[in-house]
Amino acid sequence: MGQGAEQVLTMEALWARRYGVRYGVKLVRGAYLEEERLRARKLGVPDPLHPTLEATHISYGACLELALALVVQDQARLMVATHNEASVMQAVQRMEALGIPRRAGGVCFGQLYGMCDHVSLELGRAGYSAFKSMPVGPEATALPYLVRRAQEHRQGALQRTALERHLLATELRRRLLRW
Repeated sequence: MGQGAEQVLTMEALWARRYGVRYGVKLVRGAYLEEERLRARKLGVPDPLHPTLEATHISYGACLELALALVVQDQARLMVATHNEASVMQAVQRMEALGIPRRAGGVCFGQLYGMCDHVSLELGRAGYSAFKSMPVGPEATALPYLVRRAQEHRQGALQRTALERHLLATELRRRLLRW
């Protein structure tokens, strides 16, 4: 999510409306941070990224609200692609408030396989459409991609690891005790 993301989202939604097509939005928080900064320096253009993590969170929330409004108007379909639990909760709460159905309502959730699996599991249990993606390809491209994802999520990683380990152990016990 770079600076001006809300304006881009609005502009593209207007374009889709003008041409009579439904807008597909995969809302992501950020990805190629260092590459984007390096590219901006090489091109001599302003840094496209938000100056702080808090500014990124605010922008993501604003774009989420805008995209959900488009879903309600049947002008868009949305994938909330984030590992940020606060953003997932915001989406779930707003879907409820806006009357967007959990399934087939034009909104789904996506996380990387192995990251925030407890969030995906709970979304699925609650009846939401939740998808896991798994990068495939040559090591030279797949590993740097995964390293970038891990770097983005280093804040609180130890707490999440302990929580996910606990949740996985609980789920394993539940599944094994069924037999």
